[in-house]
Amino acid sequence: MRPSRRHGATFPRWAAALSLAVTAAVAGPTLAAQAAEPAGGVRDIAWRDAVVPLPAIGACPEAPVSFTGGTAETPGHVYRFAPGHEVAFADVTADGVEDALLMIDCGPRNSEYSGSLVAVTVDEEGQPSLLGTVADGPHWMLRPTDFAVEDGDVVVTMTDWSTETTWVDRYRWSARLGHFELVG
Repeated sequence: MRPSRRHGATFPRWAAALSLAVTAAVAGPTLAAQAAEPAGGVRDIAWRDAVVPLPAIGACPEAPVSFTGGTAETPGHVYRFAPGHEVAFADVTADGVEDALLMIDCGPRNSEYSGSLVAVTVDEEGQPSLLGTVADGPHWMLRPTDFAVEDGDVVVTMTDWSTETTWVDRYRWSARLGHFELVG
């Protein structure tokens, strides 16, 4: 049997073939797993310059909204990323994939904006996909003003501007119901 040279050493041809077969067997599932993963995750999205599907926020309807520099306009409404709030990333659906939490304001031009904390994920093509509203208020005076993620729950500070009171609510994703539930 004639030996072959591999990595500066001399191997019998059967050993080189076995080495290639093992490499292919090990690489095969890895390549297949990579192909099955989504095209990109939530951290790959430039959220302030993306088309984001949003739920109804106050008087603003549910719609895909095209942001540029953190603001967007549709006929009759202005959307914006709430000032002072960055996009947060956490697995809030407990599916092993990070989601994005966006604090969004919306209202008619030259008026007070309603606020909402929105959860978004990405679909198989890596495009934003709405999970839903985590927290919002029934009117612009009652709104989420801060949040954190603790053990998969979204802990939201709510503020009632009419009474200047704040409190903390805890929300959890319900896969069974397909939305966030108030749990404490």
